[in-house]
Amino acid sequence: LQLLLPGRDYLQYSNEWYRLITVALTHGGLMHLGFNMYSLYILGTPIENAYGRNKFLIIFTVSQIAIIIGLNFALGFTLGGVDWRAHLGGLLGGALAAQLILVRHR
Repeated sequence: LQLLLPGRDYLQYSNEWYRLITVALTHGGLMHLGFNMYSLYILGTPIENAYGRNKFLIIFTVSQIAIIIGLNFALGFTLGGVDWRAHLGGLLGGALAAQLILVRHR
């Protein structure tokens, strides 16, 4: 995941910018995939209902890219790998962001 750290020009020289998005779609097993799908359904449905399918796709994609870049910068300096706490932080951050968006939309 440390693709954007200073001195690591992997994305730039390999021209694999799609990895910023596809990393959000990889999973460590069926349970991980199932939990992610359930979370996306629970948190994504109200956002999609409020903003529509196209805006939801934009929100989801931009959020994933921002999360990946943020994790690479924040955790790349302190951890050798990303563990369950990063996923939990992403879930809680996503839930908070969804609630803030829904409150402002009402």
